[in-house]
Amino acid sequence: MRLTLRPLSMIAAAAGFALLGVAPTAQAIDEEHYRKARQMIEKSIDYLRTQQDAESGGWSVPEQGPNIPAISALVLNGMLMEPGIDHTDPTVASGLKYLYSFQQDDGGIYDVILANYNTAITVSALAHVNTAEAGEAIQRAIPFLKRLQWSEDAIPGREDTAIVDRSHPFYGGVGYGGSGRPDNSNLNLMLQALHDAGVDCEDPAFQRALVFLQRTQMLHKDENGNVINDMPYAEGSHQGGFIYATSPDQDNVGAGESKAGMIEETLSDGTVESRFRAYGSVTYAGFKSYIYADLDRDDPRVQAAYDWIRENYTLEENPGIGSDGYYYFLIMMSRALDAWGLDQIGTLGIPVELTFSTGEYTVREGEQIEVALDTGVDANGVEYTFDRPIVFGTLGRVESSLTFQNAKLADGRLYEIVEIPGHTSQSEGDETAKSGSETFKMVIRLEDRRDWANDLIDKLAELQNEDGSFRSIDDRWMEDNPVLITAYSLIALQHAIN
Repeated sequence: MRLTLRPLSMIAAAAGFALLGVAPTAQAIDEEHYRKARQMIEKSIDYLRTQQDAESGGWSVPEQGPNIPAISALVLNGMLMEPGIDHTDPTVASGLKYLYSFQQDDGGIYDVILANYNTAITVSALAHVNTAEAGEAIQRAIPFLKRLQWSEDAIPGREDTAIVDRSHPFYGGVGYGGSGRPDNSNLNLMLQALHDAGVDCEDPAFQRALVFLQRTQMLHKDENGNVINDMPYAEGSHQGGFIYATSPDQDNVGAGESKAGMIEETLSDGTVESRFRAYGSVTYAGFKSYIYADLDRDDPRVQAAYDWIRENYTLEENPGIGSDGYYYFLIMMSRALDAWGLDQIGTLGIPVELTFSTGEYTVREGEQIEVALDTGVDANGVEYTFDRPIVFGTLGRVESSLTFQNAKLADGRLYEIVEIPGHTSQSEGDETAKSGSETFKMVIRLEDRRDWANDLIDKLAELQNEDGSFRSIDDRWMEDNPVLITAYSLIALQHAIN
């Protein structure tokens, strides 16, 4: 170990060098993955063209209703993100005609059922169409979507919304209709539509949505003790991810609902209790909704959601619920991380215990000495190199941990300190000067930088069939429909190379 004396002001400045969770600017998607994605996109579009219903112009059109125009809108959304394809493309033109045919007198774009789901997804598709007809359809649909939100301005007399005030657990949410309560999936789709249509983030619809979002984020309080989620089911929770809804149905208002069930969580007071488990697709959806609402990156709600994503990063499953809704998870992930704007995620791995020794040093009364840590060795003998010091003060006492809290490894990776169990010292001297050495342990989790777009492309490449469609891995939430999951995958790929 080497000893370096520096002014305390320099030490304090070094402490703020890197904040955990804000990764450095990364390299863009590499050429190999870009070419792979381009080939996959072209194959997907070719496949979807063959699946269009010649008579109606839609996709997955049932012989007997009701129709779900949202599936056709997802197909068109993915196609219209492709350079060189616009409303003049014959396949697109026919598909748009199919969508327009479902616009109702109330402005919604649906066929009997799932008014928000169908209208919101259709608006997102039409936002890619530069025609007066598309603009008019969007302008009629937006007010309808806003009034499906549970709030003071909701449309009275409908089964999919009602007039409620801010104290109600349904406030700010949007739902399917059949279950009689709002959910995060529908809210995310509505906010996506408003964002795509250019609605200002200061619009009341976004501000009301924040109330519902907070009540579905498993984060009771922020680090300063401010209440984020005031629902009883979130008391003491600090997961940071999201659950599906504030209520399972209209008869159990405020009881909460997660499609991932329950987990045993160590709460903020140290006790262990059962709490709803946050999971992947709705956490990415909630995180994206915070971004669209233009919350600051360092907002505790945003950071808590992002930390959950970092800690649960995977493309092997929809984190928390396995294969259920896997392709929906991929489109939520790609949209959210594209909106976040960083090519890499600093994921956090398994905690490791490091042992350090400072070597010999001398410190006098009133002085502070900075000890640079060249290496730390974990239990397996692996060495880790750091580029930030620790500070010892009078008589060898550790004076500050700020200089290695939130620091970086010499190779640029961040790390998170999980625990500092304590240290031992061997020293001698009087009250005015002391010489000695210190040995201490620190438990950390190392950051592993992941190029999420490359990971996504590689995973989807494993799942794409020769005909351009994608292999179904689960039938829940209509994911045995090859057109639907191919549309999901196409949009996800477009965001990956965006």
